Amino acid sequence: MRAKALARDIDVVDFPVQGQETTDYAAFGEVVGTIETDALRYVGIGVFGPRRAVGKVVGRYGLLK
Repeated sequence: MRAKALARDIDVVDFPVQGQETTDYAAFGEVVGTIETDALRYVGIGVFGPRRAVGKVVGRYGLLK
């Protein structure tokens, strides 16, 4: 879903697992900075953009409409 959204120029907000492991934003930034983007594991993502474009990405997921 993340890749599809990015391919359609939809804004994506990532929520990687590492964000759940600390409350220190600087420590989070250091940890995430050492991991390749493709290697990050996510607990969630947020997508924002025109309704039609977002619908094409999340439309088949009933809870995400």
